[in-house]
Amino acid sequence: MNTPFVRFGVMFILRFAVPFLALVFACTFAHAKTKTPPLTDAPAQMGTLQKVKAAAAKAALENGLPKLAQNICEKLLEDQSLTDNAEIKLVLIDSLLGQDKSDAAEKLMADFDGDTTGKMYLRRAVLALYKNRLDLAQNFLSKCNVATLSPNEASWYFLCRGLASKLSGRLDEAKSFFETAKKNS
Repeated sequence: MNTPFVRFGVMFILRFAVPFLALVFACTFAHAKTKTPPLTDAPAQMGTLQKVKAAAAKAALENGLPKLAQNICEKLLEDQSLTDNAEIKLVLIDSLLGQDKSDAAEKLMADFDGDTTGKMYLRRAVLALYKNRLDLAQNFLSKCNVATLSPNEASWYFLCRGLASKLSGRLDEAKSFFETAKKNS
């Protein structure tokens, strides 16, 4: 029974079917372990496909794939029918910061015309700390309204406050902020 068809079938299974099934299993397992962001975080006027793409960009960023998140966001922002794109720009800024592209993130922040109650001030503070601008970081953090931040962003807020306090020599205050950040994460 060692015919060419049997050999072809065995080779097909070994070359294509097994890796494909492993990929499906890995994706299913990874999906079960990660929390996918709800589609309702996306702006209301987005179509279903746009909401799915926005959620995919956010999930890619949360799972350590900032380049993929950047690509998805850039493609979404090319869509001229999308008018409320502030959340997508925030994810794009986060993905640029995650790739150490601080100049591109800073340029995008300068052009940002969305909500500045907390989310953008937090990102500006992260960038200021990255560039060793402690005075600027403290200024942005003082303008940041923690109540407007998501729990994940609140952790970053307290981490930045802790870093700013530590760099200013206020170690007890820094320890308190670090503990709060740890509790929120």
